Amino acid sequence: MPADRPEILHVFPTFATGGAQRVAAAVMAASRTRFRHTVVALDGRFEAAAGLDGVTLLDGRRFTTLAARRRLLAELAPALLVTCNWGSLEWVMAAHWPTRLLLHVHAEHGFGSDELRRRLLRRDLARALLLRRAMRVVLPSCTLLAVARRAWRLPPQRLVHIPNGVALDTPVPIRPPPAAVRCGW
Repeated sequence: MPADRPEILHVFPTFATGGAQRVAAAVMAASRTRFRHTVVALDGRFEAAAGLDGVTLLDGRRFTTLAARRRLLAELAPALLVTCNWGSLEWVMAAHWPTRLLLHVHAEHGFGSDELRRRLLRRDLARALLLRRAMRVVLPSCTLLAVARRAWRLPPQRLVHIPNGVALDTPVPIRPPPAAVRCGW
C-alpha cells in the first residue's frame, strides 16, 4: 500500500462495539487501500476494531489537555478529522479553536442517558458554537436533523442526513451516500 495515502483521524468517546463504531469500522476496512486510518478512543476501548488491519489505535486517555490534542493533530496532520457524538467535542475544540487546523466532519448519533428526558442547554450551546466550523455534520435521523437546524442553528448546507439502516452482518460496499430523505420540511 502506498505510504502517501491521506490520513483520516477518527475520534470516538469509545470504540467499543456499537452502531456508529461498526459502521466506521466497515468504512475503514473498505477504504484502507485509499486512506490511512487512526482511531482515538477516549476511554481506551477498541472492541469494534477487532479484525481491522492497518488501523492505528490510540488511547485517548493520553491526550487530556487541549494542548496535547492540538499537538497530536499537528503531528499527524490528518487530511480529515472525523468526530462522533458529544464525547468527542473537546477534539472539535482542539481542531478549530482559536483557529481551524484542518477539515472536519462530525457525526451525531443521538443522546446519552443523561439527556433521555430532555437535552442539556449547555450541550446544545456547545454544539451550536463548535459544530458551526465543521465542514459537514452527519445525522442519521430526522429528529437529529431537526435538532441541528432548530436548537443548534447550524447552517443547513452543512447538514447531511444519512438514515440508519446499514445491514452490518454483511460487508458494506463503498458507494455514493444515499440521496437525502425528506424529513417533512
